[in-house]
Amino acid sequence: MTLKLEKAIIPNNQTEEVQIRYIITKDRIPLNEINAWLDEMSTNSPLTGQRYGYVLVDYLNYLNILHLNYGQVTKTSTIKGYVKFLLGYSGEVVNTEGKKNLRTIRYHISVIKQFYSWLQDNGQIENNPVGYGRGKNNRGKAYVKTKFLYGQIYNFDNSKNSPFYAKLRFSPEQNHIKWYNIEQIQNFIDNLPSHKDRLIFRISVECGLRISEILGMHLNDINRFENILHVRRKANHDNEAYAKTNNRDIEILNDLPIYADELMNDIENYINGEREQADAHHSSYLFLNNKGKYRGMPSRRRNYLKILKRTAEKIGIDASQIRTHSGRSTRIEMFTEYGLSLSTVSDYVGASTNTIHKYYTNKSNIKKRKETLAKLAPRRIKTKGEGQQDDNSKEQH
Repeated sequence: MTLKLEKAIIPNNQTEEVQIRYIITKDRIPLNEINAWLDEMSTNSPLTGQRYGYVLVDYLNYLNILHLNYGQVTKTSTIKGYVKFLLGYSGEVVNTEGKKNLRTIRYHISVIKQFYSWLQDNGQIENNPVGYGRGKNNRGKAYVKTKFLYGQIYNFDNSKNSPFYAKLRFSPEQNHIKWYNIEQIQNFIDNLPSHKDRLIFRISVECGLRISEILGMHLNDINRFENILHVRRKANHDNEAYAKTNNRDIEILNDLPIYADELMNDIENYINGEREQADAHHSSYLFLNNKGKYRGMPSRRRNYLKILKRTAEKIGIDASQIRTHSGRSTRIEMFTEYGLSLSTVSDYVGASTNTIHKYYTNKSNIKKRKETLAKLAPRRIKTKGEGQQDDNSKEQH
């Protein structure tokens, strides 16, 4: 049996646009029930369906080892075995080398839980093997156990004293930079190799946009007269840069004390300069590749991340700590620290108030936030002028 995650192009009979979906096939035959769930999960972004699809293929391959169908799984013990399988515990199922860290495993289980909850809600199964379960407190009152598998992942003994330690092969957690300080922002602006790269970085930090929202922008999303960037959900199949949430308009805020010039002027300079020279195919996308065989094609997230990591190494930052989301996180962090309401921040950055509260206003982050803001507030960022010579002007990207 060969399970694969494949990309499907679905035409829309009412419009000229097409939809991108990811489907799971078994020996090239689509698994309709599973793909119905993936399609529903892809409503906001096809890339969500892609990520979920990879998790489900991994889980289905595990079940294949046990000669089980996903609908035959009724006991939590099967899911616990899958957790151990991912950790690399070889004493119960198969000999394997796990390459997943604990955060990734929690993500796998959350996806599988959503899948089984959907099956249960649609009457496809009676018992959810990843259900939360119920318990009773000291007063005999019933409550719902809300931890993943009620502590199975968190309490799994992976210490050096564990008899299973020699059999565990999970990777360590990645320690990403969550917020940039003023020196890091300035160093990136001074050393990113092109105007395009610097501008993408600036928009992420100054406007708090996701990288997919930035790379998915088109020329008509730039309102130069009202100083607004339009985030729109579009079928950006050329670079798969999809806006994750509903449409929103982002007013560029040039009055923050750390910014030295207007972002819109920088965008106009890019459009009339570097972008015009790169536009070999009369593209409508805002950000285009400058050189090489993909010159004039819309920029992709993976390529930008590579450039960001190379620049990080150049300025003395561990590249493994770099992610494209840190600029957005920096902007949200400033908003929350400056006392803006959760609803105001939510509307601006396109994130739920629950997400902002959990990751940016949680008490455990107070010390880190204060350290970050202490470095941000007193200083102003200088933007590299267009007249300056790029050290990496010959770099292909």
